[in-house]
Amino acid sequence: TKEKMPEVMEKLSFDGRATFEAMQITKNGQLITTEISNHLFNLQGKEMIMSITRDISERKKSENQLLRILAGIECTRDSIGIALPDGSHFYQNQSFNKLFGYPIDELNTPMGPVKLFRDKELGRYIFQTIMNGNSWDGELEMADKSARIFPAHIQANAIKNKNNRVIGLIYVLNDITERKRVEYALKTSEEKFRNLAQTAVDAIIIIDSEEKIVFSNSSLERIFDYREEEILGEYLDTLIPQRHMEDFQVKLDFFHQHDREMGNVFESFGLRKDGSEFPLEMSLNTWKAEGDVYTTFIIRDITQRKLNEFKMKMRGDIFQLMARNIEEVFWIIDPLTGQILYMSPSYQKIWGQTIEILYQNPRSWIESIHSDDKDKFISYIFGKNGRTIQHREKVECRVLRPDGGLRWIKVRAFPVINQNKEIYRRIGIATDISIIKDIKKAMYKDNKLVKELK
Repeated sequence: TKEKMPEVMEKLSFDGRATFEAMQITKNGQLITTEISNHLFNLQGKEMIMSITRDISERKKSENQLLRILAGIECTRDSIGIALPDGSHFYQNQSFNKLFGYPIDELNTPMGPVKLFRDKELGRYIFQTIMNGNSWDGELEMADKSARIFPAHIQANAIKNKNNRVIGLIYVLNDITERKRVEYALKTSEEKFRNLAQTAVDAIIIIDSEEKIVFSNSSLERIFDYREEEILGEYLDTLIPQRHMEDFQVKLDFFHQHDREMGNVFESFGLRKDGSEFPLEMSLNTWKAEGDVYTTFIIRDITQRKLNEFKMKMRGDIFQLMARNIEEVFWIIDPLTGQILYMSPSYQKIWGQTIEILYQNPRSWIESIHSDDKDKFISYIFGKNGRTIQHREKVECRVLRPDGGLRWIKVRAFPVINQNKEIYRRIGIATDISIIKDIKKAMYKDNKLVKELK
């Protein structure tokens, strides 16, 4: 902080004001982050400095946490999309971009994401199911922009506000082409199956009608730590924890009793040779040969997926909690299209209009900026001046509210860089500084009055 003082004093002398962030120690010894606004003025012929100090420790923590949450969502391999209640698609991560090839603006129309479904009616049904407050989890066929049809697994859930009202939906997709290819190979050719099974990443076992293991591939040893000669002839329950066996058997019996087709998938828990447990996903296929019934299991260790799901839930909860409680307006913008990907609830307090109106008319927040400030506001938040990459400077602007009121805001904007050192998001934060402006205006009037009296 001390090293900044010469620069601050120089700026104060030149511009008449200077703002900087500093680490300060309170009376009880606590270290806090503060924002100090300094203003130069004359009082009775003497040059004075007014300093306004604000504790921004919580804001700094929130900004850092928001950046980590965003980075986690953007870097996951799962394809993630978010839609509004009218079906307009307004957010997608990088994995979604790569999987489907659609820019966000081509899907940002009512029911726009339906074009991603090969079966459009099924897409509409899933959307309606979510908007009724339910969830949908299953396999279906999707279509990318090039019209390539591919199988996918989708998990879709409703996004609800604190009043339990559905305000949107989020869906997580995975391309399961490779898994389907393995399942097809198992169904059509034993020779192809054996060649493919030994190179498969997933563990593959076959059990007979007595539930004894008659085949295992090399990946089973990697996942369960059993060599082939150790596991052949053992019962299937060797690989399932005793406390989960009843639930596993219920799922297995249901599969057999209902004569399900290949590709039936369910989750359970596995038991390694050393006694440790882990979550797994099983894909089943029953077939007959020489009068006997066999069941093939494709087993995948989903420990990392479950961990990622937990992290995503925690990140989402933290994100929503912070967004609802910080006074500043926080937004995320797509740098390529200028599309608003997220706007925090505090927007209504400063701009005087609801977020729903903003999404209906995305230009409305910019049109609310005073005409004298509009150009610098646009250049700054979209990084057109090229300086926000290195310098997180600030600009002050006026917001003209629909109720006729005027608010002063201080805007901070900065880019988010991905692993390829490319700008893939722009983040902005606006703080209401109307009170500070009113204080300065009052002090200016008082100072002018003193001069006139003299």
